[in-house]
Amino acid sequence: DKFNRVLIIGSLMYLNDVDLEKMLLDLNEILEENSIIIIREPIALNDRLTLKDEFSNELVDNYNAIYRSKDELIKVFNETLCKNGFKIISGGTDNHLILVDVKSVGVTGKEAETILDNINITCNKNTIPNETEPASIASGIRLGTPAMTTRGFKEDDMKEVARIIAEAIKNSDNESVLTKLRADSLKLCEAHPLY
Repeated sequence: DKFNRVLIIGSLMYLNDVDLEKMLLDLNEILEENSIIIIREPIALNDRLTLKDEFSNELVDNYNAIYRSKDELIKVFNETLCKNGFKIISGGTDNHLILVDVKSVGVTGKEAETILDNINITCNKNTIPNETEPASIASGIRLGTPAMTTRGFKEDDMKEVARIIAEAIKNSDNESVLTKLRADSLKLCEAHPLY
């Protein structure tokens, strides 16, 4: 099948109340025949997904199953960070990204970004609501799970990554701890190679 247009819709880190049905109905008015929409969230409105084209329900079901699994993994990741004393902005997420207030554990976003980079974990410093630091310093970090889920990480792996992140940030001045955590993160990557 050939489609005239593909529209990919993402979502925000902590905006949990997107009205997908209204959005899809609005899009239905502007898209052409044979257009397809790919939405990050699981699709509850199967008949709306394809809009004006016949699209495989099996593909929709597979898409939903994949994202339900990914949603469970981000929840485990989120819960493990919380158990380790981190404050998650908005209490969690409905997608693959979380915004973590690291100032609550005594470091800035910029410091956390550097600490994690040194143990081979990539994140971005990020401002948080009611930010008190300049954007170049920030009080939070943005973490996402796509790279981990693409590699096939499971629940235990997500817990391990969250543990590594928490221990690294809390022990940023202890080089022996950081050396072990760097080895732990590399071990996870070797267990789940990209190819």
